[in-house]
Amino acid sequence: MTEFGNPWGEGGQYRPLAWETDNATSVPAPALEPVTPQQQDQQNDLSGISGNYSLGLDISWYQQGIDWDKINDEVIWKGHALGKVSFIYIKVTQGLVYQNSLALNQAQNAVKNNIPIGYYHFAEPVVGSAIKEAKYFNDATSDLPNASLFPMLDFEWDKMALTKQEAYDWINEFFQNVDSVLLYSGQPYLNEHLPENHDLGRLTLWLSNYNPESQVIIPSGWSDWSIWQFAGEEGRHPAFNGPVDMDLAKKIPFYY
Repeated sequence: MTEFGNPWGEGGQYRPLAWETDNATSVPAPALEPVTPQQQDQQNDLSGISGNYSLGLDISWYQQGIDWDKINDEVIWKGHALGKVSFIYIKVTQGLVYQNSLALNQAQNAVKNNIPIGYYHFAEPVVGSAIKEAKYFNDATSDLPNASLFPMLDFEWDKMALTKQEAYDWINEFFQNVDSVLLYSGQPYLNEHLPENHDLGRLTLWLSNYNPESQVIIPSGWSDWSIWQFAGEEGRHPAFNGPVDMDLAKKIPFYY
């Protein structure tokens, strides 16, 4: 997820990723027009979007001062009508020491406005920490309103030092201790940090890709994405006074 700063004051400037990589699978994005030379500088162009996709947001401590009276407004983004928000994911924990102090307020207001919610954990994977981080996340979410959406694991820590096998084992251990988790990450990151012939394609993939391409490149081991985060720093919504991550879901991941 795009973080606009971080809890430890390290700046957290977004680093654009190069999405082209070898041995990758490509699947169509939601009918995006191919990029022309004139569009090179127009990030997040959603002209030509079509299909039954649901608009969602993922938020954290950095989305402060939300005007919840506007959360159900129609979203017009870069001239494109995207409809209303159908779901919201809220960051609850990171690693073993950080909790989003606004999570309760954010969850209560989303529920009050009849928007389905889910929670997510930002992983800081080191050897032996997966079960501890899963418990930390489970304990924190137990004090929040019940979620109607599967939880999500945000797997993109830039200080990753695990081997590919250790990263694979870490994800499996976390998933064994948190019910029905979605996996969020970027294609280059997963290809870099997972074994080539892993079996994690069985997990539901939430893929980040902020480029206005007609093809979203899928990481090795998966055949498709379920949720696509298409905007980070350029994401805008009437209820927010700054950037917000924006997502399209092929199917909203309800528990029921």
